[in-house]
Amino acid sequence: MNSFEDFKNRTEAPVTEAGIPVKDLEAKIEKYDFIGEKEALKLAMEIEGNAYNLYQRLSRNVSDTNAQVVFIEMMEQEAKHINYLKKMREKVNES
Repeated sequence: MNSFEDFKNRTEAPVTEAGIPVKDLEAKIEKYDFIGEKEALKLAMEIEGNAYNLYQRLSRNVSDTNAQVVFIEMMEQEAKHINYLKKMREKVNES
């Protein structure tokens, strides 16, 4: 079995799971002025929200029920990420 690193090195990934071209996201992060944790969390929540919305659209538009199950599971994973980021934001706001 190949490692994830082997897979990553052989596989081109021009777009993030949020539907944002990797080069655009990298450029945004490079120019993004992270003043602190709040700004980083805001960007992370935006990316996770975009990914959730992408999987939601795909789950609604796909005719294959197996694919729909996968997209719904991915939505649930993104929702977990968003909830985790919300908890982190609450901790940052408390400090």
